[in-house]
Amino acid sequence: MIDPDINIYLLIFLVGCLPTAIWRFLGVYFGEKITEDSEVFIWVRAVATALIAALVMRIVIAPTGLLAQTALSSRVLALAAAVVIFALMRPRFSYSLIASLATLYVLEATGIRLF
Repeated sequence: MIDPDINIYLLIFLVGCLPTAIWRFLGVYFGEKITEDSEVFIWVRAVATALIAALVMRIVIAPTGLLAQTALSSRVLALAAAVVIFALMRPRFSYSLIASLATLYVLEATGIRLF
């Protein structure tokens, strides 16, 4: 039997997917025409990198939810561990994620506060 509330799920799906699908389509369409050495591509990559860096710093400095209950020193050291491991094992992002989670867990479980 078909769920009578399926229309709301369909609406949520369309409202959630269509806005991003349009930008993805435009990105693929225009991305094929841009070379990696062009000024536009370099600018877009710089803006994307800056946005990600800003979001990471916001999560570290002003977290919400359960992360807000952790010490600032734990979050900063977890980020530092992730950066170091990422620099050492560049193609393996998962190792840096594991290192940051392990660092945060150990510091919070032991109650170590550096600042």
